[in-house]
Amino acid sequence: MKQLCFYLIIAMTLSAMLSYAQEKPIPLYPNGIPNSKPTPAAYIENNDQGNNDQWVTKVSVPTLTPFIPAHPNGTAIVIFPGGAYAGLSMDKEGYKIARAFNDFGVTAFVVKYRLPSDDIMVDKTIGPLQDAQQAVLMVRKNAMQWGIKTDRIGIIGFSAGGHLASTEGTHFDKLVIEDKENISVRPDFYDITLPGDQLWPDGARWFPRKFNWENTLCRSFEFVQQRKANNPQHANNAVSTRHRR
Repeated sequence: MKQLCFYLIIAMTLSAMLSYAQEKPIPLYPNGIPNSKPTPAAYIENNDQGNNDQWVTKVSVPTLTPFIPAHPNGTAIVIFPGGAYAGLSMDKEGYKIARAFNDFGVTAFVVKYRLPSDDIMVDKTIGPLQDAQQAVLMVRKNAMQWGIKTDRIGIIGFSAGGHLASTEGTHFDKLVIEDKENISVRPDFYDITLPGDQLWPDGARWFPRKFNWENTLCRSFEFVQQRKANNPQHANNAVSTRHRR
């Protein structure tokens, strides 16, 4: 009986390992990062493994990490972790979410995006949006390689990542990246979970301070101000309780 239990545990472990494959992170901009300054010597990416999470700060080289399910169904989701635009909760709101989607046959991609900073960006008001648009462009451009249907590419974000997802989901027609091949950056569906500007009472004031947005520019980044007929399908999971890590 003990031997049987041992083999069952091994089989279950192997099954879990084979249900998805995490590939190596891919640079979002292999030919040079747009809107960037030379990275200061003191601006070093930090990866804190505490608190049962992987908390990343000072991102200067944005990446896309694919998670390929054992049996892809043709749908893809691009994931933007949250962290109040001060850091990224890469494990709890990135990798774990990707693996959960893999269980349903959905190919997932976790974006490690740049956080708004005058130290590394010429214009920090568009930095994260550039990375979001580039992530969708890259997934759609390489859809065949990953077994994805080009009309089934969605995005999801958590907390500040939810704010970023709502921005990408409503600003797909306002390109802030180079797109020589005219590949659409419009997601086919999107979900915003606990978006900071809609969840926190002071969110509408905090985000403009973080980005140095003027009132007019701030309104252009408000989700409710950007609803239009050609927006992708949206499912709003924002709730009225504060997000707890």
